[in-house]
Amino acid sequence: MNPRVLISGYYGCGNAGDEAVLGAMLGALRSVEPGIRPVVLSATPAATSAAHGCPSLARMSPPALLTAIARTDLLISGGGSLIQDVTSAASALYYLFLIRLARLARKPVVIYAQGVGPITREPVRRATARLFCAARAVTVRDEGSATLLRELGVPAERVTVTADPVFGQYEPEGIRQQGSNGQQGFGLALRPWGDDQVLRSRASRLVSLLQAESPAPVGLLPMHEPGDRQLAEGLRQELGEGAEVAPLGLGTDGLLDWVSRRRALVAMRLHALIFAVIRGVPCVALSYDPKVVELMRLLHAEERCLDFQADPRQARDLALKSAEQGPVTPPDSLFELRRLAILNAEIALSALRKGS
Repeated sequence: MNPRVLISGYYGCGNAGDEAVLGAMLGALRSVEPGIRPVVLSATPAATSAAHGCPSLARMSPPALLTAIARTDLLISGGGSLIQDVTSAASALYYLFLIRLARLARKPVVIYAQGVGPITREPVRRATARLFCAARAVTVRDEGSATLLRELGVPAERVTVTADPVFGQYEPEGIRQQGSNGQQGFGLALRPWGDDQVLRSRASRLVSLLQAESPAPVGLLPMHEPGDRQLAEGLRQELGEGAEVAPLGLGTDGLLDWVSRRRALVAMRLHALIFAVIRGVPCVALSYDPKVVELMRLLHAEERCLDFQADPRQARDLALKSAEQGPVTPPDSLFELRRLAILNAEIALSALRKGS
């Protein structure tokens, strides 16, 4: 069949989680339909093409967008947290506009493993309901997203709850060997959020507390350049040799290997937590967004989730407890999450085959 597929998301923007999502999506789509011809909309097309081995176009170029939509057989919107208006409505409206353009061109649309919300602005809520109803298939990565779509008026039968595409990267041989945890340092994946001074003070205290619990340095993992790295480098300079920052350019495989060497990972970043889960590393979530809570609920590990503003001593204590208890998810559950991640691709390509 060799379908042409245009993929829209937050790609080429320096976010390691979104790049992992794209890599996992492409892998799943190619496993279901080896002849697929994907094109990715990206902020840095050359870098995206080099990293993922497929053509890429400028995401903000109207001529490129119109040409790509005219030539494609299917628009895939996702994955990731595309439709939310926590910071502004502009991002959500951009992705909804692309869906609208595809429908005007009579091109089918699939919503792929999105985490939807929060959505507070009424125009965004109305547009989401209308355009998601017009999509040929809708898959979401958590129950919270499905619940929100039902509240907006999207019929429940049109929405399939699957899993984040990155769970498709799970391989049993990727699980690290247990037994040497005491010699490994803790990992910490933070992001700028809220009051910068308060966050830095709390983060500094947490790193100091974790340093005291291990002879190895605390590893700081930037997931979104450059903001996360600036935060991490500031902590390293403040705290000295007891902290180290993961190097630039690791890619998804390198990040997975970095995470697998941690005694436990404490993270605000969603995909840092997913990396820990699929590598069998104990983790603690610091929730700043409903998507983090939804992930821990999916894993039946709500007890390992704290508000990101929690006392650093609580986070330290929970990290120690988690390191003793081990990974949050047994292998049989990971096999199911992998199946659900790949199901996104099966649904997308099945929807394309069904016709208009």
